[in-house]
Order: sequence, then C-alpha cells, then structure tokens
Amino acid sequence: TPDGKVKVLDFGLAKAFETDPTSGGEDLSQSPTASFRGSGDGVILGTAAYMSPEQARGKPVDKRTDIWSFGCVLYEVLTGKQAFAGETASDTISAILKDEPDWNRLPQTVTVGIRRLLRRCLAKNQRERLHDIADARIEIDESMSASDTGHSTEERAVGVSRPRTWWVALGAAVAGFAVGLTVSLAPNEPVVTDSATPVHFGIDLPLVHGKMMVRNPVISPDGTTIVYGGYSENNHRLYVRSLGELESRPIAGTEGAGMPFFSPDGRWVGFFAGGKIKKISIRGGQPLVVCDASQSSPGAAWGSDNSILFSTWNSGLKRVSADGGRVETLTTPDEESGEMGHWWPEFLPGGDKVLFTVWTTAGSLDMARIKVLDLATGRIDDIRAGASPHYIPTGHLIYYWGGMYNAAPFSISRLELTGEPVPVLEDVRKHHPNGSSTRFMSFSANGTLVYVPGRDFFPLSSLHWVNHSGETEPYPLEPQVFTEFSIAPDNRRIAFTRLHEGRFNIWIHDPDRGTYEQITQQANNANPVWHPDGERLFFMSTQRGNFDIYMKRLNTPDPPVPITGGREDEQPLAITSDGKSLLISEYVPGTGEDLWLHDLGTAGGKRLVVSTPVTEGFGTFSPDGQWLAYVSNVSGREEVYVKPILVEGGGLKISTEGGTTPRWSQTKDELYYKVGDKVLAVPYVILNGRFSAGRSTVLFSTDPKHPFANQSDFDISPDGERFLTKKVAEGDSLPNQINVVLNWFEELERRVPAGESR
Repeated sequence: TPDGKVKVLDFGLAKAFETDPTSGGEDLSQSPTASFRGSGDGVILGTAAYMSPEQARGKPVDKRTDIWSFGCVLYEVLTGKQAFAGETASDTISAILKDEPDWNRLPQTVTVGIRRLLRRCLAKNQRERLHDIADARIEIDESMSASDTGHSTEERAVGVSRPRTWWVALGAAVAGFAVGLTVSLAPNEPVVTDSATPVHFGIDLPLVHGKMMVRNPVISPDGTTIVYGGYSENNHRLYVRSLGELESRPIAGTEGAGMPFFSPDGRWVGFFAGGKIKKISIRGGQPLVVCDASQSSPGAAWGSDNSILFSTWNSGLKRVSADGGRVETLTTPDEESGEMGHWWPEFLPGGDKVLFTVWTTAGSLDMARIKVLDLATGRIDDIRAGASPHYIPTGHLIYYWGGMYNAAPFSISRLELTGEPVPVLEDVRKHHPNGSSTRFMSFSANGTLVYVPGRDFFPLSSLHWVNHSGETEPYPLEPQVFTEFSIAPDNRRIAFTRLHEGRFNIWIHDPDRGTYEQITQQANNANPVWHPDGERLFFMSTQRGNFDIYMKRLNTPDPPVPITGGREDEQPLAITSDGKSLLISEYVPGTGEDLWLHDLGTAGGKRLVVSTPVTEGFGTFSPDGQWLAYVSNVSGREEVYVKPILVEGGGLKISTEGGTTPRWSQTKDELYYKVGDKVLAVPYVILNGRFSAGRSTVLFSTDPKHPFANQSDFDISPDGERFLTKKVAEGDSLPNQINVVLNWFEELERRVPAGESR
C-alpha cells in the first residue's frame, strides 16, 4: 500500500454474507467468498474473482487451481485491477469461463518472462497451465536477476528501462501466496488480522437429515474454535468448528448436551447433560462428570483457578472444581427484596470478581439487575438494570436491556459505567423476554465475535387450518409472535400466547364475532388451557416470580386467581373431560419435570402421576379421561408414551422414531403426535383395560420445529375434522446460521469510545 503496509490475501473458504441491498451491487473484493449451486458436478465454493474455470464449473480441483489464483493475484499486483471482474458474481464467473485478461494493462516494465508466467498461470485448460508453483519461483528469480544485471535480451531490443518498485510488491505477493499454500492454522494459534477493518463471514453448518438449528455458540478465548449446540429433528448435540478448518464436526459423547462453555486454555469444553455438568477434551475422548446440576441451568463459567461457577433457576451461584468434588454455595438470593435466582456468571479479568444477573419476581429481563461478586470478600455490588453481561477487554460492558444489546464504558476498579450506553449488535437474535438458558453470541479475547443472526427470540408466525388430507386454509389473523395456542370446546374461539411489547400475554380470538381480546395484563403469561365448560381458562404466570398456575373466568371482570403456589415452576397441560382434574408439569431439581394431577374440587390436593430421573411433559387426557399420553426422554430422546392415569409406573411407548406434542381425537380412536415437521396418526384399541396401538401413518407436514418454541405448536379441533398449525412468516428466519466477525472490537471502539475506563 502507499504507506508501506504489506497485505496478505488468504484463500480460505468461508460463507459470505449477502450484499447490503443499499450498496448498489456486489463488492467482490470485500465479500471474499461465493457459495452457490452450480450446473456441473457439485457446489461451487470459492472466492469469485479468483476462481479457476474448473472451480467455477463445480469440477474437481487440485493444486493447479491454486496456481490460477496465484496468477490472478500477480496480475492484480502488477495492474491494480482484477484479472476477471464483473458487476455480479455471475458476471465474474462468466468472464473467467469465456474471456482473457486485458494484457494491455500490464506496465511496459513487466518482463517477457513474467508475461509468459502469467499466461501459463491463467491458461483455462488445466493441462496447459503451470504444473508446479516452484516453476513460478524460477521464472521470477530469472526476471529479478535480469533486473540486477541489466535488461534481458528482449528488453534490450525495445530499449525498455524500468523502475524496481513493482518488484517489491511482486515479492510480497509471492511470499504471501506461498504462506497461504503451505501453512495451516494450528489448533491453538490465535486468529489475528493486522487490519483494523472488521471482517464478516458465515460458517456452514453440517449436512444432516433435516434443517440444523443453532443455540449457544461459544468461541474459545484464543479465537480459534467455535462450539455450539446443533438441533436437527430429534437429535441435538454439540459441534466444534475450528476457524482453520472448512467443516464442523459433532463431538462424540455430547448427545443431549447444551450450554457449552470453554476452559480458559480452550482445551476443554464444559456442558450440561442428563442433570449433570460434564466436560470433554476439545480433541475428543470420553466426557467426564463434574457434578450434579439442573439440565436447564442458566449458564456457567470456568475460571483460571480451575473452578466452575453455575446456578439453577431458583438458586444463588455455586462453585465446584472442574475436577469434581464438593459443590460450594457462594450467594443466596435475597427473597425479601424480590430476588429469585442468580444467573449467567462470568469472570472479570484477574478471576477474583464475577459478573452475574439477578432474576427477580418482576418476571422480566428488563427488571433484572447486573451485579458483581467479590470472591475474596463476598461483597456484592449493584451495577445497573440489565441482564446477560459480558466484559470486553476494550473496557466495555455488553449487556441486554430494553429489548436490545447495549455497550457502555465500564471501570473494573470502580465497578461502574463511565459513559452512556449505546445500542449495538443489532443483527444478533434477541433474548427470551423471560430469560432462558439460551444465548446467541460469544466473544474471544482477541476481538472475534460469533453470533446467531435474527430478530426476536421467537419468529413471526401465521396460523393455518389443515385437514386430514393436508389441505390448508389460512386462519384470519395477521402474522405475529405466537408461542402456544388452544382451540376452545365450542370449536370456534382460540386462546393463544402472544409476545407483544416485550411481554407474553394470553389473547382470545373469536373469528365469528371478530373479537380480539387480551385476557392477561400483569407479568408474563403463557400456556392457555381451556376448561371443558369453555368459560374458564387456565394458564401459567410469573406474577409472583416463578411460574404458577392461574385461572381466569372469562365472563366476569374478576382478575385471575392462583391455583398453585410455591417455589417450583408449574404449568397447566390438560383438564379431564369431566372438568375435575388438571394435569400439571412441575419442575423438581434433580428429576427435571414431573407430571402431577391437581384436584380442581374443594379438596385442591395433587398427586404424582409420572416421575423419572429425566423430564416428562406435554401430557393430555384421552376422551374418556382414563388414559394419559405424554412425552418423556427416558430412552435418551423424546418419545410419546401412553399409560392409565390411576396406575403407577411407566407407560407404553407409542412413537418409534421420536415424538412430541400428543393429541387425542375426540371423535375417533386415534392419537396424533409430531416427529420433526410431520404430524402422524396412530389408531388404537382399548380392550379389557389394555391399550393397543396400531401402525403410525403420516398425515401432513408442518414447519420444522423451532428449537426455542413451546412444543404445543399444533392442536386438533373438538370435532376432529381439522388441525390448527403455525408457519414461520416469510422473511423471518430460524436460528440456522452462525456469523463470525473478526476485529469486532475495532468496530465497538469506533462506535462507543471507552476513554480511560479500562
């Protein structure tokens, strides 16, 4: 460059972002890689302006493709122009296949030997191309030697004199390309770029059966390795992707795992699975158990002293050695001031202080508090309202508040913000408004950002009626953020959970009358369940902090009344046809979610229906009220089971390849459930108190299951004639992409100067 900097062009393959529609066209020099389906033998993957003809056709490639790319770089160094360029990637590919470079652009000072070298590198026929890059070295050495001893024979004939400045650039290009050909990124070598300009690219997810969806991506402290949870139909596990490699690979032994976190040296990954914290070497091997912990614990952090900090939903911070041993309690929520749990710990530099989030009885992330624990003294300092804090080495605090990510200068010594917060990370998918174990971004110490792009935590969806033949009819509501819905006993109204203005509330729609009514107002409310009389609605609410069950009478102005209470999270699932018993799921530390039967009469007691060391949920009653269909992952994946309500013990497995969301027909002896994006029907017979299921058949397909949405994503009408389903609105997206930004800290410092805060 004019100021003497040497730039090395790297040809590692990555997935480029789409061009900004406001830019007026594709900037192929800034969007380095194209990935699209070719008409030949395979997928075209490469840097558009530097692709060889065989690469552009999707044909097999070898080192002669690299030689072509070298020729493109050499031509560009000598002329200041790309050898093949067009307004779009397609135009560029067309030029590569049909056109020759403009040889007249080469300066007169370029020797005949270098011109000959360029033509041999850029021969469209592989057989006519230079066979080995070492031959290029010979050509260049001869030309440089001629420059030292005098003009070559050809140059003396035309009386050419030339400056030596372009040789410096040429030598830099050759050296840089040689490095690109021979050096691969070591597993623990930091990814470093000298340029202050952030570099954006996406990474391809593994090719699996069904669409892969992502949660909790984390990047190693040195910025070389990404680990994330990948979900496809009934499979979910951890995957690892080195930035020095082209593909992700599953981490064996992490089936059912979630919420990964790195050790400080990046050699180990901790995760939650089966009610325990486990760890596994990034290079493979058997996972090792660290301690017991909630499957859905909100985050963990691995300190430089080899300790792991974590919590459960309704607990303070706990500490355990990464090698296992006694679990120590560090903090206790202050219930009198409305604290419910301490979440998302993160060590500050030095390892003696910990950032964390205080979840409160207000039941919203906007009402949460960011605090700092001094591990030596036990002192806790309050920072501000917000959640999910990250400290950045640039002297910034990144946190979530007001439905967006914010950045502000932060002083570690004073433990306070030293400047006004500024919204950042607008492309990162947002948090669950109630808080959840899922986060969508991570930073390395050297400024690399990885994140899942998107809008809200839940996607915009529209509702549709589907009959048994798969024919669809739109439901008359505009797309919005639906999470669960339930058809009323009158076969007319629907109740649904809607995310609106940052809160979840229950709404009822009556298409015949054209009414659209909000039923709940306070806190967050979800999971509507109709009473058989059609006049009462049961739902779960955070009015008192954790999830309790409430009941609302629809024909009166009376406020909802609590049905259950306590520190356990509870949600309603179904009510027997006689209206006397309510099925609820209750989260119990150590055993996950269990199913209980709650008496809606004057007694008001409850009794356990299904309990195992794993999670059961999504239960529903048969029309006669004698049988229970529910979901359990006791087999290692979610399956549908059926059991008599009044008989202890486990149930009969109905699904064969995974299953969720069981629903009974009220008019025929059929049970329905979902596998991935398919709704299946199972005929059954009950004879002499025994339940016998037939072979399941596929009725129709729906949208792929969203990994963050409640599984109640379809319902059957009381007359048994049709199903209500939802479909992600066009233009919204599932979380099936990971984006990477190198040098993101440079962008952050330009937008939010830290000054002397650090």
